[in-house]
Amino acid sequence: VLKGSEHIGEPIQLRYWYVFPVQFEAIDGELTTGLRTVLVSADGNVYGYGSTGIASSLLRVVQAYGPGPYVDPIPLRMTETQTQRGHRFYRLEPLNTDLDG
Repeated sequence: VLKGSEHIGEPIQLRYWYVFPVQFEAIDGELTTGLRTVLVSADGNVYGYGSTGIASSLLRVVQAYGPGPYVDPIPLRMTETQTQRGHRFYRLEPLNTDLDG
């Protein structure tokens, strides 16, 4: 599984996806529950994310295109936004379509 945050801005031709709950250690050391999102591209690459922003973005893709698998892959890319306090937020964006309609 490729670390999704190492592929910011690169195109992903989404074919399959999977989202499941995981526990991880938060910044303060506490165990917390989050979502793990796995995307499988048309060329067989597997990308893993631990970001709720990616899971939320994927929900928008599913609302627009259905649950998949996508015979005609959905072209996406991951973007990163950083706040003034240094928090990073990730999301998926379509490469050539508008998910807002």
